[in-house]
Order: sequence, then C-alpha cells, then structure tokens
Amino acid sequence: AETKQGKAIPPKILNTVLRSVAMLLPDHGKRIPELHIATSALLSDHGYLLKCNEFECSNFMWSLALANRYDKPLIELLSDRMREEDIVKSLTPSSASRFLWSFTKLVEGNEEDLEM
Repeated sequence: AETKQGKAIPPKILNTVLRSVAMLLPDHGKRIPELHIATSALLSDHGYLLKCNEFECSNFMWSLALANRYDKPLIELLSDRMREEDIVKSLTPSSASRFLWSFTKLVEGNEEDLEM
C-alpha cells in the first residue's frame, strides 16, 4: 500500500479504494486477499493509524466485515483507535453504528470472544 515514491497511501484514498471494492464487486473483495493483507500491514503501523479519522476507521472495519476477513490483531487495533479521545470527540452516529455492526458481524461470524 505504498506509492512508487515509497510513501504510504493517504487514509482517505485507502478508504475510497476499500469502499469501492466492497460496494462494486459481487463478492465484496473476498477473492482479493492481497488487498486485505496490504491493508492490514499498513493499518498495523500505529503512526499511520493515528492519521485515520473516525469515518475511515469505521469504513476499514466495514470493508473487513463485508469481505468476511477476520483479522483479530487488526480488529483490536481499530477498536483501540476508535476509543481514543480525538475519535470519540468527533464520532458520528453513522460511523459508530457502522463500526459496531462490522465488529459484531466479524466476531460473531468467527464465534470468538475478544477481550478488549
């Protein structure tokens, strides 16, 4: 998820790509594991994740849920980010509900308890 110049793709662009894949492909990106592997690697960088706003974080979780890509470490990182003060202060009902729906779908679908 880096450009030819070696710079990370801005969160806004990554968000747009993931939303497009999830909404336009009939399988919501389930057959593109490389995209999710690259996304996971990028979002696992705490510095990168700090650049992501509440809308982007909720959409990253949503794209994982639609593609049924259970990634426990990434779910935990996104959940931690959503609880940070700057996110909580700017959180909209739409982003909160999207995140909660996605989280629930992923965790329930994998029948695993996550201790947060």
